[in-house]
Amino acid sequence: MKQTLLWAIVAAIVGLGLGAALAYVEVKPWQFDLAAGIDAPNDHSAHDHGTTPADSPAESTKQLEVKETQYEFGSMEIGTSQRHAFPISNTGSEPITVEFLTNTCQCTAVELNGLPAEGAGPVLLKPGESTTVELEWVAKGEPRSFRHGATFETNDPGKKRLEFHVVGELVDSTSLDPPLLHFGMVRVDKPAEASLWISSYLEPSVEILDYEILEPNVAELVDIKFDAGTPLNLPDPKAMAGLRVVASFRPGKSLGPFHGTLKMKTNLKRASQLTVPISGNVVGDISVFGPGWNRTRGLLKLPPIDSKKGGQVKLTVAIRGNHQASGPVEIASTSPQVLEAELGEPVEMSPELLHVPLIVSIPRGSRPMARLGGDLGAEGEIVLKTGHTVTPEFKLRVAFIVQ
Repeated sequence: MKQTLLWAIVAAIVGLGLGAALAYVEVKPWQFDLAAGIDAPNDHSAHDHGTTPADSPAESTKQLEVKETQYEFGSMEIGTSQRHAFPISNTGSEPITVEFLTNTCQCTAVELNGLPAEGAGPVLLKPGESTTVELEWVAKGEPRSFRHGATFETNDPGKKRLEFHVVGELVDSTSLDPPLLHFGMVRVDKPAEASLWISSYLEPSVEILDYEILEPNVAELVDIKFDAGTPLNLPDPKAMAGLRVVASFRPGKSLGPFHGTLKMKTNLKRASQLTVPISGNVVGDISVFGPGWNRTRGLLKLPPIDSKKGGQVKLTVAIRGNHQASGPVEIASTSPQVLEAELGEPVEMSPELLHVPLIVSIPRGSRPMARLGGDLGAEGEIVLKTGHTVTPEFKLRVAFIVQ
C-alpha cells in the first residue's frame, strides 16, 4: 500500500513537469509582449507593431538646397566689418517661402534677397529660383572669439528652420581710443566737439583714404577732420603711428538724441575699413520729464510690458520761450508701429512756459519683442513737431520689452 502511494506521488510530479514544458513550447511567453518590458525578437513583422508600409507619409516635393550655413571671417580688427553671402536655392517642384525670424545681435546686419531682412516679410522662391542671405558683422568690444548670425523659417518640411553664422577672432593690432565719437549733451545753438585716436601697432603710418557718415540727418549735424599724430602725443606710447579723428557739431534746429555711423577707408592692411558710432543729445528750450525719462541720455525706458495687457506712461513736454508764437505740438512719427504716442491739451504755466501732456503706450495684444538698444534690438523713436521758432523738432528714444 505504501509503495503504491509513493509511485502515485512520483507520477504526479513528473506529469506536472511535462505539462509545463509542453505549455512553454506551445505558447512562447514573449508572444504576449507584456508591459513588464520583455523585448520581442527581431523577426516581428510590421503587423505586430500596428504599422504597414502604406502608413509612411509621402515624400515631400519641397526641396531647399543650402550649400553652407557657417563662414569663417578669420581674424578681424576691432571696429572693422566684413560681409558674406550664403546662397540658397529651390531644387524641388513646389514654391518655397523663406522668412527672417531673428538675429543674434544688432551688430549683425541681415539681408534677404538684397534687402534688409527685418520687417521685409517672406521671400517666395519658385522651383529653380535662388537667392542669398547676407550677413555683415561689425567687430565691437574686446579681443575674443565671436559667433553671430540669423535664423530663418521656411515651409520645407526638411528645413523648417535655417541658421546662418559668421565666426572668427577679434584682434587688436589697431585700436580706437575711445571706440566711438560721443558728444554727450550739447546745446542746440552752440558748437561742440568729440574726438578719438586711431593707433597702429604694426604699421608705420595711418592714413584715411576716404570717409562717409552714412546717415544723412547726422551728416548735416557733424563735420569730420583728421589730425596726424606724432610719437610724442599718441595716447599709447607702444603704438607705431596714429591719427586723431575730430567730429564737430554744427548748431541746428533739431532737438533730441542722434545716432550715426562714420565709415573710414584706411591704408592699414588688416584694418582697411573702420566703423565708428557717432552719438549725442541735443537740448534746448524744449524738454521732457516724467517716469522712466533720462534727460542725459534722451531716453525713455518703459517698464516690462505684458503683451496680454499692454501698458503706458504719462510724460510732460515743457516748452520755454515765446510759445504763443509757436504752432501746436504734433506727433510727427513713431517707430516701430507698435509704439503709440498721444498728446493732451496744452497747459500754460506762465507766459514763458507751456506744458503738453504726452502718453506713450504699447497696445494690448502686441507680439513679444525687445527694443532695448545695442545687441538687444534697435530702440524705438518718437518725433514731435513743436512749431518752436528755434527748435521745431524733438526726438525721444524709447527702450522697451514686450513679454
